Amino acid sequence: MPGLPPAVLRIVVATYAAITAVVLAVAVGAGVAFGDDVSAWRDVPFPRLVPSVGEVGSILLHNGRILLAAIGAALAVNSPWLAGASQPVERGWGWKATRALCDVVLVLGVARNLLTVGIGLAAYRERMLLATLPHGPVELAAFSCGLALYLMARRGPVDRRVWLTLAAGGGLLLAVAALLEVFVVF
Repeated sequence: MPGLPPAVLRIVVATYAAITAVVLAVAVGAGVAFGDDVSAWRDVPFPRLVPSVGEVGSILLHNGRILLAAIGAALAVNSPWLAGASQPVERGWGWKATRALCDVVLVLGVARNLLTVGIGLAAYRERMLLATLPHGPVELAAFSCGLALYLMARRGPVDRRVWLTLAAGGGLLLAVAALLEVFVVF
């Protein structure tokens, strides 16, 4: 993403890599733990999406909620600095409680999705992998933008240009991913 400081890009890339590593670990772990017990799942057909603008919009709205959760959490924990106060910001118990609540909500949401994709990969193998291509990596990049923004915001003030670039970039990537998911199918 042009204009982002290298430190911000490193956080986005590290988030992307960490999520990918966890999905692969879940897939391998579920495959080892359940072995052929998941083979019956492989007979379940994958539904084909109807290529339409409405389908793209539906996918974009669904995935947009996930990205907005991360951006909203980033806003909540970064709110003391958003007003541009010239005084040092006091991070009291209210801010710490808000950050802890946001942490829990995001961890549970991310864990649910990582487990779903990882177990799906263990169960369906190549079929699941092909079903997530080519949109999956782009979608993951969008979510990585939101999560990276949250990770930075929970530590302190985030520059407005970084906010706008990561939020807008995440939204744009989700739009591209939705188009790919509907119109480019392997």
